[in-house]
Amino acid sequence: MFGVSAIAAAAQFFFMLSMPESPVWLAGPNNNRIEEAKASLMRIYEFSSVEEVNDYYNMEFQYIVSSEIISYQQDKQEETLSNHHMWQQLFRQSSIAISLSVVQQFCGHTNVLNFAPIIFSNAGVGQKSSLAYTILLGIVKFVVTIIVIWKIEIFGRRILLLVGMGLLEISLICM
Repeated sequence: MFGVSAIAAAAQFFFMLSMPESPVWLAGPNNNRIEEAKASLMRIYEFSSVEEVNDYYNMEFQYIVSSEIISYQQDKQEETLSNHHMWQQLFRQSSIAISLSVVQQFCGHTNVLNFAPIIFSNAGVGQKSSLAYTILLGIVKFVVTIIVIWKIEIFGRRILLLVGMGLLEISLICM
């Protein structure tokens, strides 16, 4: 069962090998690989001739690259000004992310998902039915995840986090 995800990951890996390099990265000031950037543009946009690629490169693409360079330089200047504040913010965000991961592990969520067929069969459900209930559990989890992603901008991350943690705490107390 776990091998199915390995097949999808391998397929993604091999398909990504055929992806072209980013033309903006190739034409950037650190690389300056113009011909490779044009070849990548030709492959991405499926231009029919080299003249079309050159016209696009000379008229539009150089503007895109120069705006990326300007944006990068502005980001570098802002980064040096607010480096201390950035580290404070990253420390706070990292602490929250690590704390949430630790709390998530305490709830036993991964154990339930990994051993769901065994749990269902030990609860008296038949072998075939336990697999069906495990699939149903995955579908419910998927649907709830989609709903949360859809409503996160309406309710906000903090409210959804607090409600989720509250429900988690209630369910752990009931166990």
